[in-house]
Amino acid sequence: MITFREIESGDAELIASMHITSWRTAYRGILLDEYLDGGIDEERLGEWQRRLTPIHEEALGFIALLDGEPVGFVFGFQNEHDCWGSLIDNLHVLPGWKGRGIGRQLMARFAGELIKRGDSNGVFLWVYEQNTAARRFYEIVGGTKSEETDYPVPGGGEARIYRMTWSSPEALIGSASGESNPG
Repeated sequence: MITFREIESGDAELIASMHITSWRTAYRGILLDEYLDGGIDEERLGEWQRRLTPIHEEALGFIALLDGEPVGFVFGFQNEHDCWGSLIDNLHVLPGWKGRGIGRQLMARFAGELIKRGDSNGVFLWVYEQNTAARRFYEIVGGTKSEETDYPVPGGGEARIYRMTWSSPEALIGSASGESNPG
């Protein structure tokens, strides 16, 4: 059974570990192998320690647990952008657990928290052009490609990224639950 809990300031090591595991599989061929196989560990742990100590009031995130074991997380920032709204900065489901609805549930949980906070602005995220599985997933859950640009990637180099958008948290919940999906 999938349960969820809010990300807490003491979760930096857990979140970094899931983040690293996800990147090493999903971003192979997008980020440099030298980075994925080496410097990523300290860099991601340091980043999550900075983000979670203390947790900024605009930040929100949830960990998905399957029978008590962490299998994914979502993390982002409310009101990150004047035009696009709140940012889903990270959505990761561990390899082996994808395709079970966990990503949809994490996105719906994120959007639900925005609604609780009284936020009706848009929601957005960035996805690598080469990450075709993630792009397809975001399209299935109602995301619209609204912009693209080249972006400097961790470890060196650049990659093309797309801004995927939803008009509101309600639109994201409806799409993530399948209410707006064709077929």
